Amino acid sequence: MRSRLNAGSMIPRMVAQKLIRKTAARARREPRRRWARLWRKAGRRPPTLKLGPGVITSGEQLYQMGRLATLEHWFALLPPQHADAALLCLRSRVALDRGSYQEAQTLADTADLCAQDGDRPLVLLLQSRLARAQGRYEQAISLARHVLDCSTDPAQRAMAMRALGICYDQIGQHPEAIKQFKAALAIERQRGDLYAIARLHHNLGICYKLIGRFQTAEKYYSHAESYWAILGNKGWRALTLNSKGVVQHLAGQYQAAHATLTAALTLAHEAGPGARRDRGA
Repeated sequence: MRSRLNAGSMIPRMVAQKLIRKTAARARREPRRRWARLWRKAGRRPPTLKLGPGVITSGEQLYQMGRLATLEHWFALLPPQHADAALLCLRSRVALDRGSYQEAQTLADTADLCAQDGDRPLVLLLQSRLARAQGRYEQAISLARHVLDCSTDPAQRAMAMRALGICYDQIGQHPEAIKQFKAALAIERQRGDLYAIARLHHNLGICYKLIGRFQTAEKYYSHAESYWAILGNKGWRALTLNSKGVVQHLAGQYQAAHATLTAALTLAHEAGPGARRDRGA
């Protein structure tokens, strides 16, 4: 069996990928010493987790693809004493996506304690999201504005604008929300961050739906869905298609809505449990 899975074998790629996913699922329940053996069985080298920027970069890529289970495997391999603010923020975001708010808060508090000057905007953005998740919108807005005051980094400023947009959307100030989302979108288009662009299109779709502009909302959802397809994020793609199907139904496009919602349901099943995200993610 092992010889069939070595590099250069004739096993179909999809079969190999399926086995890798099954192997990763088993790894969660296996002791650390068996991790390398399981990955070798799948014909792949086990991931090497060298503590440093590479881990954060790789982790962000997995997060953008919606590979939360894979990320959790990575986190389990890190030394318990490792305290890097950027990595702790990433772990907190994954916990939030899983609905583990207490764990997310604990990780955020730890990140705050060990943060260096350059990490401060990331921690503030995370704290803003945690406050928003608990309905404390004034505090969330204040924290996001603090990022705009202290950071010149385009990515961080765009994330702060998006955070403001979500807050304003949640409290019913939709014109201000649209303004913030479009400002963030202009930055992200220059940066070429497809994940951020997709999220902002989804957010704009929500806003236009809420003010009754269903055709415009559908357009933004369609753009978002295209980006999720490129990124391979089935969880977000399913959510966006579901939202698109709703606005199509509201606009009286019942056949189109049925097709869109059916596609969303299929993708949601493929993405698996825990892949769904709320609109404030």
